[in-house]
Amino acid sequence: IAQMLIDSGAWIGHAHDRRVASAIAKAGGTAYQYHFAHGGKFKYVAHASELPYVFQLCGVLPAAAIPVASCEGAGVIPSAAEKSLMTGIGTYWTNFARFHNPNGDDTANPSNALPLWPEYEVHNDSTALLDSPLGTESRYRAGADAFWRGALAPPGGS
Repeated sequence: IAQMLIDSGAWIGHAHDRRVASAIAKAGGTAYQYHFAHGGKFKYVAHASELPYVFQLCGVLPAAAIPVASCEGAGVIPSAAEKSLMTGIGTYWTNFARFHNPNGDDTANPSNALPLWPEYEVHNDSTALLDSPLGTESRYRAGADAFWRGALAPPGGS
């Protein structure tokens, strides 16, 4: 079973996703993580702000007229970069729904021109970076995760 895990916007969300992805990978499963980092005109990324991109709503009324549902302030006429990001994210989600892999059915030679979304591996802690441009990153917020796991650990336990 393939799982897609997200960054919920706060350190706690990604820390949890990292632990879940690590457990899935160690058990022989497949997991894909992502970090939606596109703040657009608002320069702020809230929880679930990737959904208008996933569902191809950038520039579509009435969502485009509602600031919180407008692809981070893209408005009624999104830029070429916003449209490209929306198309890329939509392709990843469609591929994941269809093939259980955001890259499509052939990861060695993806059928699209998108960057390869890496399968989560414990040794490199890989995450897809959903921003303009699309990319990848490793060990996203790993330092903060390690700090808080230590700070919040029960005394004498793990």
